[in-house]
Amino acid sequence: NYTQNLRRLGWTDEDLAGGGSDRLVDALIPWGTPEQVAAGIEKHYSAGADEVTIQVLGTSARKFPADAFRALTTAEVGIRIGPMTAYGPADQGFLTHEA
Repeated sequence: NYTQNLRRLGWTDEDLAGGGSDRLVDALIPWGTPEQVAAGIEKHYSAGADEVTIQVLGTSARKFPADAFRALTTAEVGIRIGPMTAYGPADQGFLTHEA
């Protein structure tokens, strides 16, 4: 289970309590501006990840955050992104990106 794996990696019970410490969340979840997210994702690749899954959280559960996904695929941000299909609510369709 995830918590046991995190403990084996050196995270403490205090880090895992209450939804996770700021230190744990910052280490595991890239967040912030598109550039900050890209830098965080790059850290995962530099640490040996072969693939990184991105979940963009929008301000509404009913509106697919297509603009946020697009911001992460711009040349300025430079995320190593392969082919993807991002699915939103049925009435909003989906976004595709070819590598």
